Amino acid sequence: MKRLIVFVSAGVLAATRLLAQNSIQTLEDDLNQAKAQHDQASSALLTSFLSTLDSAALSGSLALDLYQKAGGALPDLSPVQKHYEYETPTEKAAREALDAQNMSTVAVVVQVHCGLMKNAARIMLQPKEQDVHDQWIAWLKTTAALYPQLTGKRALKEVAMRDSLISNYLGFHGWGNSEEGSWSVQDLPRLYHDLVLQPLRNPPGPGTLDAWDTYTAMLRADDPDPNHWSQVTEPPLDFDRTADDFAIEPTLDKLQQLDQIIKANPGSDHLDEWIDRTRKMIAAYQNGAGQHGAAPAPASGMTNSVSTTPTTPAKP
Repeated sequence: MKRLIVFVSAGVLAATRLLAQNSIQTLEDDLNQAKAQHDQASSALLTSFLSTLDSAALSGSLALDLYQKAGGALPDLSPVQKHYEYETPTEKAAREALDAQNMSTVAVVVQVHCGLMKNAARIMLQPKEQDVHDQWIAWLKTTAALYPQLTGKRALKEVAMRDSLISNYLGFHGWGNSEEGSWSVQDLPRLYHDLVLQPLRNPPGPGTLDAWDTYTAMLRADDPDPNHWSQVTEPPLDFDRTADDFAIEPTLDKLQQLDQIIKANPGSDHLDEWIDRTRKMIAAYQNGAGQHGAAPAPASGMTNSVSTTPTTPAKP
């Protein structure tokens, strides 16, 4: 009898273990299915997210429509202004033209916002993909030329990708603490400097000066104070661009330009650095010229010690 009870208990225990194993396997199957569904949904969401951004980046009307659906506020239409009891065709045309211009200004900012978001997401998710990097740099170069036109919706220019109404509306919340999630349209000059201009300066060569001109125009667009621009922002840009131009093709005229920048900005924080760099360039120029004959005479007011007698800066 006892033996029978033992056999029955063993059978029950085995059945219980088998049932537990089946339950665990069922749970694993359910989890795997849920994961597969999640991955499929995430992939579909990402594809839709990037596709929508790509379309909006290429079309002003689609960009405005997406921005409005996401909760963004479009510019108010101009009020009707009339000199008579009715609005004349000329007045109506002027009003509609102003509204169209205001909308176009916002549309360009939203287009760039969407283009940056698409590239930021791809860079964040596929940082080692060379084609993703190449497409990002190509977009950055093209967009940099348009940056000075981004005069409207300053608040939108400052919105980080992770805080974007459009990103939230499209259901993309994967920015986390990534650097790309902190990017905004306002960061484009810095990104262009770091990723396009700086590589072209090491060493300077074809394309360097054009990149300098593009970068300078971007900074100029963000510096509305003419005095600050001419006295603080522009001189270091001019000096570095001229120094790169000298590195590409050393001439006496470029050394004179550097000397004039130094003289015109005696109070610059960069003065000591500029003098030291210019001295080295003068020495290199003289040594290089000596290989082909007598060293040329230094420019008037310039020697190996560089003239630091200030001239009166031109009024902005």
